Amino acid sequence: MFKGHNQREGQRHAVTVYGRFRYNGRAYEVPLRDLSQTGCRFFDRHGCLAKGTPISLRIAGMGPFEAVVMWSADQYVGVRFDRPLYGPVLEHLATM
Repeated sequence: MFKGHNQREGQRHAVTVYGRFRYNGRAYEVPLRDLSQTGCRFFDRHGCLAKGTPISLRIAGMGPFEAVVMWSADQYVGVRFDRPLYGPVLEHLATM
């Protein structure tokens, strides 16, 4: 279960990797800042994502991972993955 903006399930990794999300048929490149097995945080310079929005996200060329926006503030967005990331995939992405 998602714990909210300040509480996370599982360990959060500070990362600097790029991803690409799809929304309304368009793709947007985004820098990811935090990554956990259940979700991530990224900067959305377009500011087009609102809470509850479903997206498809690729992270460093891996995926797509289906996710839903859980919060949005100051152009940062927190999403929860529909399915948790597989442990070795998370570890690989966290060490990039």
